[in-house]
Amino acid sequence: MIDFLAASPSSVIALIDLGFLDNHNFNTLGTVAVFVIQALYAMKQDWLEVVAASGSFPENLNGMTPGSIYRLERLEWHIRQVIITTEGLEQVRYGDYGTKNPAYSEANFQGTSSIKYTIEFHYLIYRGELPQNHPRGAAQYIDHAVRLTGSADYMGAAFSWGDQRIHEIAASGTKTGNATTWVEISQNHHVTLIHSLL
Repeated sequence: MIDFLAASPSSVIALIDLGFLDNHNFNTLGTVAVFVIQALYAMKQDWLEVVAASGSFPENLNGMTPGSIYRLERLEWHIRQVIITTEGLEQVRYGDYGTKNPAYSEANFQGTSSIKYTIEFHYLIYRGELPQNHPRGAAQYIDHAVRLTGSADYMGAAFSWGDQRIHEIAASGTKTGNATTWVEISQNHHVTLIHSLL
């Protein structure tokens, strides 16, 4: 492809997208990632960047009990460790999908009032219900925000714009935000955290 386009590898970012990771494919995809990246470097040494991307956030929250808090292992972070601890691959860049599943799909339904929050090795999910199925309605977001900000996992209002919004919603007692608001909040916090770790 590079030869066909008459492109220089030094101007190309090579993206290896491993897609969705789970406990069944994690080891295999880690091995595949290392093999493919080593093959890329065997072909050309001077790529502008090589990026390995993947994600382990579930497609939906089905099977999770409303009112519960879940800690899901961030398998993509472990894949990163496998790659960068392999000799010659220390410079490979990291990519993920944040608090969204790698397989994009249009949401044709109203989401639950759930909060998703990233820490280094886990995704936290404060599982809510559909607003119309819960006596607190969208105010479940406030309840979750209060629980999160009172936990040791919360990184503080100054950490990111998203964390500031979580603090404001927890403190307001009235302004809940909506599903779109919470996607913005969770992704902003996630990107800020990953940037700080890299």
